[in-house]
Amino acid sequence: MPRIEGSIDISASRQAVWDLMCDVSRYPEFGNMTDVATMITEGEFGEGSMYSETGKVAGMKSTTEWTVTRFDPPSEQTHVGEDSSMHIELMWTLAEIESGTRASHVVEFKMMPVFRPLGVLLEALFVTRMMTKEMETIRGDLKRIAETEASTDR
Repeated sequence: MPRIEGSIDISASRQAVWDLMCDVSRYPEFGNMTDVATMITEGEFGEGSMYSETGKVAGMKSTTEWTVTRFDPPSEQTHVGEDSSMHIELMWTLAEIESGTRASHVVEFKMMPVFRPLGVLLEALFVTRMMTKEMETIRGDLKRIAETEASTDR
């Protein structure tokens, strides 16, 4: 299963970054794949929360249902997503640093779990590279938005 890791330093408080990451309605602002994100479950966002994310992956429209499987405010959260072509686990960790917050993630995914030989080929040919680039964009967007909002709150 491919694994992608990355981190970024953000000049904003850990709580501000955490709050942004917990607002599913804002997910379309991060990266290029999500057009709409909608809560499925009601109540406060946390472990057990479910949401739906619709967008384009590799040029194909896709809807992924996500479940928050780990939620330790304001430090760690894990989201597990499933759709017809992919299984994905996204783990975020937020750490306080002198300049604000370090946001780190680990993404593990499996393309086409039912047709594994084809899934492995797709992962090797382009999906791992595409996901690496998308996670880099998401980190950059998270930084830009959190820092912009932190500067206007002062």
